[in-house]
Amino acid sequence: MQKEDCKHQLIWDYLGYEKLECPKMFEFQKDWNQTLITQMNQCSARIFKSSLRGGATTVYVNSRVLQIIETFMYYNSETNMIAGRFNVVVDETIDDDKVFMMNKTLYDKDFHIIPNFTLGEPFVNENGETETIVNDLEYSQIKDCSDEQVLEYKKGLIGCIEIQNYKPAI
Repeated sequence: MQKEDCKHQLIWDYLGYEKLECPKMFEFQKDWNQTLITQMNQCSARIFKSSLRGGATTVYVNSRVLQIIETFMYYNSETNMIAGRFNVVVDETIDDDKVFMMNKTLYDKDFHIIPNFTLGEPFVNENGETETIVNDLEYSQIKDCSDEQVLEYKKGLIGCIEIQNYKPAI
């Protein structure tokens, strides 16, 4: 995953509390780290606005950025979830200054073109399985899309939060 693959790009400063008029408001780095969740929620909201079918479901980070997430009050290490809302996936190919978010359910969906379908009438999909469209809303936005339009739609399902001033301990 690359920053260029994302329609939604935000910034979070690891040392941002030092620039505040009242830096003592955040007594410890782990207190300031909670503000990264605000950026995650903002990114998820932007993904929702692009898709109108849901916000982010999955967060991708490397193990060094996971150290920040592990300080979150609402991080559950047993389920590897943030606030029961975002699944956390560790991917060592991701840079130390990036958090990627996506609606994985929608992103993984097979957006193929269905020519001349009729609501409620079965058709054979690309996998050779019989499928019936009962909800026109599910396909109305994509039934006549080009490959470029599908790629642009998928870009809207991905967000990147760039972390500034973070030097992880190795």
